[in-house]
Order: sequence, then structure tokens, then C-alpha cells
Amino acid sequence: MSDSPVVVYVTIAVGVLLVIAQAVPKILGPLGTGVQAWSRSRREKRIADEAADMADVQRQVTYLTEQREKDQARHDEEMAKQRAEFADYRRKQAAREERWRREWQHHRQWDYRAQEALIGREPPFDISPPFMTPDPPKENTHE
Repeated sequence: MSDSPVVVYVTIAVGVLLVIAQAVPKILGPLGTGVQAWSRSRREKRIADEAADMADVQRQVTYLTEQREKDQARHDEEMAKQRAEFADYRRKQAAREERWRREWQHHRQWDYRAQEALIGREPPFDISPPFMTPDPPKENTHE
């Protein structure tokens, strides 16, 4: 339908009339003022639509900003919890390694006495001391 030459000519004629009506409204009288009023109402509607779109965009920005702040706060809490858990883990590891160093030192002394006894230079020796013992059981804090 838009390929018809009649539609093309009518569209061009209406466009030319609109241009003339806006350019010289006094020539066409009431038709010119009607076209101006129609053009003004279209422009005002477009401006109102754009203002509504901008208000919607602003609401979305506000909502997303609040969501980002909530997500950031939750992330910060989780990271603080993970840092505390890691620090606790490192403390336990350090305590275990310190205990194992003391046990190793004690065991080295026992090894020396055992070697001396096997050679025949020392009297019999005690049983082997504990070495690399497991961690003590955790206390049950849930009641």
C-alpha cells in the first residue's frame, strides 16, 4: 500500500501544507493555528513522555544504587567473616606447628638416648614419646 504513487503524493502534499502552515500561519488562518496547536500538543506530549522516561530511569538508578549498596554491605560482611575464619585457621595451624616442634625436639632427645642405648653406652630407655599428635577435640559449644 505504501508503494502506491497516490499515497506518496498525498504524503508529500500534507508535508508541504504542514511546512507552509507553520511558516506562515496567517495565510491559512484557522487551519494554520490548528496545525500549530496540533504541533505544539505533539511536542508537549513528547516532552512529557521523555520526562516520564527520565523519571523511570531515575527510579531505576535509585533502586539499583540501593541494591548495590546492600550487596556491597553483604559482601563486606562475608569477607570479614572469611577473614576471621582464616585468621582462626592460621592460629590453629600455628599452634599445631608449635606443638609439633616441641614434640620433635623432645623426640630428637629420645632418639639420641635410644641410639646410645642400642650402642650400649646408656641404660635402657623409655617408650617413644608422642610425636605429631592430632589436635585435641573441639569443645561442643552447641547446646
